Amino acid sequence: MHETIIVLFIFILLVGMGLIAFNKYMSAKTEEMKQRDLLTEFSFSIGTIPSMAEFQCSKFANPEDGCMDMLKILAFKTLDLESKYNLGFKNITLFIIYPELDEEAKNTECTFRLLKQGKDCAYINIYSNVPKHYTAKHVTSTAVLVKFPSQDGVAYKLGKLVIEQYTK
Repeated sequence: MHETIIVLFIFILLVGMGLIAFNKYMSAKTEEMKQRDLLTEFSFSIGTIPSMAEFQCSKFANPEDGCMDMLKILAFKTLDLESKYNLGFKNITLFIIYPELDEEAKNTECTFRLLKQGKDCAYINIYSNVPKHYTAKHVTSTAVLVKFPSQDGVAYKLGKLVIEQYTK
């Protein structure tokens, strides 16, 4: 009788330790898959963000590929963070890299007022949701064509879209 109880106790103890080890293994695998999915999402975001309808150039409601509209970007920036799409923990900035800017405009953020006055600007911080504490930061960039309004109608400039993604 005592032997049966001892064997049963040892068996339950071994099964419990096995379940704990399996749980730790599965938790590690789930975290690894989560990190891989975040990196995959991040690599896709460099292609999807410039082509979002909120940013993409259009002519008579027909989208133009490979172009971002500065007026749409400024309109998006004026929205409250809660109103914007849930883009996650990212910082998205667009830098104007060509044509060369004069010294006055090199550190100037783009605004409606500057565009209305016909002045140049160097960058615009489109979206910023940076956590106070994060474990990793991934940065990527791509060249984009940026459409600006001008006195002559439309001006196109070359920009660099920088996307920083943060992992908590």
